[in-house]
Amino acid sequence: MTREVPTLAPVVFLLYLANLITAISLLFFRKKQVGSTLAWLLIFAFIPWLGFLLYFFFGSTQKLRLFSRQYQPSPALAQYTESPAENNRALLTGRFNLNSQGREGYRDLILMNLRGAGAIYTQDNGAELLRDGQQKYGRLFDDIENAQESIHVLYFILKAKDDVGRRFLSLLARKARQGVKVRLIYDTLGCLKTRSADFDELVEAGGMVYGYLPSLLRTLVQVNYRMHRKMVIIDGRVAYTGGINIGDDYLGKDPKIHPWRDTSIRLTGPCVREVQQRFIRDWVYLDAQSPRPYVEKIDSNENLACLLRQPPAAGGAGVQIVCSGPDSQYPHTKECYLRMIYHAKRYLYIQTPYFIPDETLLAALRSASRAGVDVRLMIPGVPDKPYAYHVTMWHVGELLRCGIRVYRYPGFLHAKTVVLDDMAASVGSTNLDMRSFDLDYEINALVYDRAFAMACRRTFEQDQAVSRQLTPEEYRRRPLSDKIKEGVLRLVTPLM
Repeated sequence: MTREVPTLAPVVFLLYLANLITAISLLFFRKKQVGSTLAWLLIFAFIPWLGFLLYFFFGSTQKLRLFSRQYQPSPALAQYTESPAENNRALLTGRFNLNSQGREGYRDLILMNLRGAGAIYTQDNGAELLRDGQQKYGRLFDDIENAQESIHVLYFILKAKDDVGRRFLSLLARKARQGVKVRLIYDTLGCLKTRSADFDELVEAGGMVYGYLPSLLRTLVQVNYRMHRKMVIIDGRVAYTGGINIGDDYLGKDPKIHPWRDTSIRLTGPCVREVQQRFIRDWVYLDAQSPRPYVEKIDSNENLACLLRQPPAAGGAGVQIVCSGPDSQYPHTKECYLRMIYHAKRYLYIQTPYFIPDETLLAALRSASRAGVDVRLMIPGVPDKPYAYHVTMWHVGELLRCGIRVYRYPGFLHAKTVVLDDMAASVGSTNLDMRSFDLDYEINALVYDRAFAMACRRTFEQDQAVSRQLTPEEYRRRPLSDKIKEGVLRLVTPLM
């Protein structure tokens, strides 16, 4: 009697059915760019058994929106913060004096970020530009030394074994022993060489630490989405964001990518509460998923009343904190960049380590240049990721063809800044690439202030003075091997 061999037909049928359903959902429900959709459909066609699994882990963001709705802060949070609807009414009824420094001309940009990203507009803020790791760490460590109540930290990269990382964690542990509430979030994949044991001193001192994500299952499901934000909030009165993480690299100590140029921003005033609120939401999201959550809840009424007190006025800058992520319905940071590009009348200066745009961003830059705007882009001359650099160089050709000036900094440029017309500037964590727009959690500070914008312009011009302009002739003469790599690698960028 022969043993009956089980047939694989039902399994194959189910795999094809799942593939078909996923492809249909892509066609009718996915809101991302057409190139990305077509690239995934090709994956489904050529790898029908695995296509839908690859998309689930690396392409779909719908599951994150479900998680985000499930892990929301306490409703009490709304009692301590201004709602977008209230802020919108205040802008429309004239509560804010937008005429100062010519901000009235930016009302549409302010309203777009408010209505789209929920970015509350505040005035009477202080904004200090920090153009390297030395400046940032000096100011940051001093502020932490003076902390009395709370220190909230979130970094994509925190190199605990570096000199600056050890100093940073030791300082946090000392403040925790003094009774300051210290909470820290780090990205587990961004910190591959950092181990949970590196935080033992801080935890033993009473600090609270979460990696993104706190469980293995969640990490596998969300492996392609990174917590790319960088922010520190001290006593609810001072906040930092920008491109600078924690590590010796940011002090220019890596000989392979030296010198390192980066930018951060120190914020004071009412806008700090908006950065604090963003941290609270991120902490609640992780705390709710942790197998061993902390007993003390950051969104308790007692904590919210302390953490979200209105900071005092600290200057004359208008500020919006614009955030986005794979849990957002729309790419808010990208929309902010687009509106800034279209708003520019005289000049638009951009610094980014990776320039991997979609067609809408390229069209906006072409349009601005053809309208007479002085558009300049600065990228690294020494890349940290060869793949991203080759794709950047592919897209740079389109800018050169329409007269946009492109500069290569003589080292690694990690700053993510946009400044226009001596009036508005963005400093944050968002690169000008599709990964930052669609797959990473990001935060930008959009500052409406003439003095701050002029400081950003002067910084760009100082970097330009030591950079090398890439000419169309030099671009055409680049090696054939580079052209081949650029052409092949740019095909996979829509899958990011």
